[in-house]
Amino acid sequence: MDNTEEKNTQTCTPDEACNNPAAEQALVTEEELQKAIDHVVDLVGRYDGRVVVAAFIEGDNTTRRIFRVANEVFASNGMNTKIYGWTGACGFLLKANECFDRNAKTMGEGVRLFLEQQQKEKMKRQMNPIAAMLGFTGCVCEECED
Repeated sequence: MDNTEEKNTQTCTPDEACNNPAAEQALVTEEELQKAIDHVVDLVGRYDGRVVVAAFIEGDNTTRRIFRVANEVFASNGMNTKIYGWTGACGFLLKANECFDRNAKTMGEGVRLFLEQQQKEKMKRQMNPIAAMLGFTGCVCEECED
């Protein structure tokens, strides 16, 4: 019985593996990224479920704006309220295009939403120790419960 694999295996934490220079990957070129995104956009068009893809890529003197929605996103079977969530999300993504047209109002609103969401995530991650002793497990506001 050959135990070569066991002898050559070293245990390490994920952090140690991430700090290993041999584990680093080469940078991706803009062309490779464009090709990969084009492939994802093609897959979205053929997907039989709900998916929305948006990407903004800065290239030579231009910003490529990509927005692709699977046909199923806007399909509704009777009183399906999910469609409103998907439509709202699409609206936010489409509105984001205005940021690249230097629309100050949209950029300001985007920054506000970003900072607001970042604060919510921070509150969820960094639970207050006193609240923990009282039995609270994080933010208990209605927005965070969703």
